[in-house]
Amino acid sequence: MKNALIISDHNLDPRLRLKLSMLNELFDETFVVEDFERAPYFKNESEEGRYVNLPYHRLTLKLIEEKNIQLVYVSGAKILIDKFRLLAKIRKKIPIVIEIPDLPLRRNNILSNILVKFIFRKVVKYLSSGIVVTSEAFLHSLNYKSKALVFYNYPNKTVAQSLLDVAATEREVSSPVIVFYGAIRYLQQIELLLMYAKRNPSVRVKIFGGPIQQLENISEIESYRHLSNIDINGPYNYEQDIINIMNDASVVYSVYDSKQVNVRLALPNKLYESVLSGKPLIVSDNTYLSNIVEKNRLGISVPSQVSNYDEFERKVSLLLGKISPIESKIRHDWFQESEQQKDNFIEFLKYYEKEHHA
Repeated sequence: MKNALIISDHNLDPRLRLKLSMLNELFDETFVVEDFERAPYFKNESEEGRYVNLPYHRLTLKLIEEKNIQLVYVSGAKILIDKFRLLAKIRKKIPIVIEIPDLPLRRNNILSNILVKFIFRKVVKYLSSGIVVTSEAFLHSLNYKSKALVFYNYPNKTVAQSLLDVAATEREVSSPVIVFYGAIRYLQQIELLLMYAKRNPSVRVKIFGGPIQQLENISEIESYRHLSNIDINGPYNYEQDIINIMNDASVVYSVYDSKQVNVRLALPNKLYESVLSGKPLIVSDNTYLSNIVEKNRLGISVPSQVSNYDEFERKVSLLLGKISPIESKIRHDWFQESEQQKDNFIEFLKYYEKEHHA
């Protein structure tokens, strides 16, 4: 039997569950090592029992050999630190593909980012047989010269088809709904949204995700929590809830701190879910994401700092004044791209499978 191994620094999210399904097409079995204490912003009950977990803290070379692992798929910078010695031992024996969904460049300190990027680039180059990135901009930043694949954060086919069925029509809405879902990490940008809701009571704001206790770090959270037009929900089940979330949305909020290098380069899953469902996006300005959104008329970009709230409010209000859905042709074109890239991923992995057995 030829088997594969996914090592993730967080509970498997929809992005990695999609990769798991594709690895299962190539290998007899795919084992998973995941850190269950991380990524608490969605529920994961629907996936229980669909794969075999190996212990995160007891993963050894002997165990990898016993399970006849033929390819290791790594996701998360934390893994490259925690499991560096193990990966270094196997890198010449077993292909290691490193997925980079984010760059570990979340600080506002320039010198710190330069140092982290230098180390990260060296580690990735040393350990990897190839990489998978979710944004072309990551490749430019890493200056990676070996085999690489760009794989966008599209949902699986079932979810993507359901999102295409979401109704999106041009209309003036008396009570538009701005929806945010995902990790509650960028508090200043969440606060911008809450401020807007407080000053515009005809607009509803719905927040899904976690860790919900993070919101306690927003200074005036109690004054927002009791407003009738703000709904703060906890973790959600992606496969079961995302369609209802998008059906409910007039627009999708995907604003993060553009002072961070990673935010300026990343392409989040909300981009693809919004396009497939026809719902316009609100994103941070001066980012790679904002370039795509504005070029393709997928929504608007806004300032991501509270100090620029007035401009934020002006732009959001203009968007909500008359909501223009994303064109049907664009939605279907992106769906076709989502299917094509899965074939590209399979071919990418087959390359390493052949190399390993050569």
